[in-house]
Amino acid sequence: MDTSTHIIVGIGLGTLSFIDPVISAADSATLVYTATILGSNAPDVDYITKLKKKSAFYSIHRGFTHSLPMLPLLALLIAICLLPFTTLQVASHLFLWTLLAVCIHVVSDVFNIHGTQALRPFTNKWIALEAIPLFDSFIFLLHIIGIGFSIVPTIPVWQPFAIIYPIIVVYYIVRFYFHRRILSNLESHFVNSKYINVLPSRVLWAWKITIETDDDFLFGSYSFNRLIIVTTIKKHETSQYFMLSKEHGEISNFLNSCAKFMPQLVSRKNGWEVRWIDTRFRKGRFFPFMGITFFPHGQQPISYSGWFHTPFHYKKKINEMMLISSKNSNSNHPIQKSSVSY
Repeated sequence: MDTSTHIIVGIGLGTLSFIDPVISAADSATLVYTATILGSNAPDVDYITKLKKKSAFYSIHRGFTHSLPMLPLLALLIAICLLPFTTLQVASHLFLWTLLAVCIHVVSDVFNIHGTQALRPFTNKWIALEAIPLFDSFIFLLHIIGIGFSIVPTIPVWQPFAIIYPIIVVYYIVRFYFHRRILSNLESHFVNSKYINVLPSRVLWAWKITIETDDDFLFGSYSFNRLIIVTTIKKHETSQYFMLSKEHGEISNFLNSCAKFMPQLVSRKNGWEVRWIDTRFRKGRFFPFMGITFFPHGQQPISYSGWFHTPFHYKKKINEMMLISSKNSNSNHPIQKSSVSY
């Protein structure tokens, strides 16, 4: 889930924690909300790796910090940090609520597109159930409603999140059921496919579809038992440039974070461009998350990976890479901008 959702879930759990007699008797709302909000965001402490190298962050994020051993450890560290401000009894209860917040964070990430390495150290496999979007407006709205009921003094005292969280659990189950049913339906029709991805959108009845065959990648949408293919992209033949691109740390780190990717080789006026496209993220015919290696003729290759907000942003980055290679070769020839279509 996104950071804003993790924060608001922390607030919701903090509100729910007051059903605990020890927490309510402590009469320290600031301490309680600090614990649950920190717990709800603690597994994302690996964001610090982004300061060192962005590509390393892509391969590390949602890895070890989301693993089984880290769940109680993160909650314990938060409880220990808060111990000087309260009693041991209250801190022990804060640990339990913080642990719940940490666990919900990891479970939520398992249900979305990115997934996590939640079963480490038993396996390093990325687990992504792909049933919940990164930002789910329904879950966010329920938390807003619950917080609203909690702070309005004219409403009788009751615990709204004791009702909201069971609703969210049912919502997760329904989402997961829809995902598995659609996937099963598509697999029965595309029996020769190499893989099929059913990816969530912000509404329950609409899903994004990716189908890989021996020759093509099919991208489309599925809603109300109807599949619409938006675009078909033919696979590129294996090239030595693909293998050379993988040798770059920027690209190898990027590919470690991709469950499914589509390689492409594009001829440029002064070299070759290799694209590694993460097929999970698509806006119409544009793919915003990819790794790129540019192989200028007679020069050292240049690599970049990350998010491209628009096709224009992507073209701008390509032109920058071509310009850098041109300067490195001390060439006085002007660089011509290339149009890129998807």
